[in-house]
Amino acid sequence: MAQKLFTLVALTSLTACSTLPPQYTYHPVLQDKIIAIGKMTTPTQQQIVFAGERYTYIADQGGATVFNIIQHTRPEQRSLMNQLPIQFEMLSDTQFKSTLRLRYNQPIGLLPAREYQQLKALGFTQTTTHCTSALVPIENCEYPLASIDLSGQIYQQVANQQAIPYQLKQPYPISIVKKVEQHRQGNFKKKAKEVATGVAIVPLAIVGTVIYVPVVLGATLLSGGKLEWH
Repeated sequence: MAQKLFTLVALTSLTACSTLPPQYTYHPVLQDKIIAIGKMTTPTQQQIVFAGERYTYIADQGGATVFNIIQHTRPEQRSLMNQLPIQFEMLSDTQFKSTLRLRYNQPIGLLPAREYQQLKALGFTQTTTHCTSALVPIENCEYPLASIDLSGQIYQQVANQQAIPYQLKQPYPISIVKKVEQHRQGNFKKKAKEVATGVAIVPLAIVGTVIYVPVVLGATLLSGGKLEWH
């Protein structure tokens, strides 16, 4: 009886383990810095171009939203809420995805209703909480937030980088990462390192003209509420 009970418990444990969802972690593949921002326009979409020191990243998805926000808000009105370095996840040897989080720097409680609706139309459909003091009313701690999903492809480094116009005063650091599954890996740390270091980026050749623009995504919000301008 005891043997049967032990077998039943063991089988139940194995079944439970086999149905657990896989767990993932992100391991860095390489570091880069965005030194300029540009755009490319096709008949069907507007692409945003991030010129890096090592590679060029062109997003097919999300570029129009980013430029719409940049064109209709002033730099001092928005902050980049991503933790630095910004993560760009590799989906293949040529594809990446990322998410930009831009905060509008005026609390919702102080915005006229019409202006808030206009911000929502631009893409500020979420909110984020930031209180500078316990004395600040809670309605003045909620800020509009735009969470913009980007996806695109990795291209070769821009030639003659010194000649790129409108370079950022302070580059945005980015980290190219690879999603690695932890499930059913014995020595996970070793295997994850092997996976990350074994990733090969195969950049594509840039076809078309990149138009660089004198813009910044927004100031980076540092600890203590200080802003760092790029």
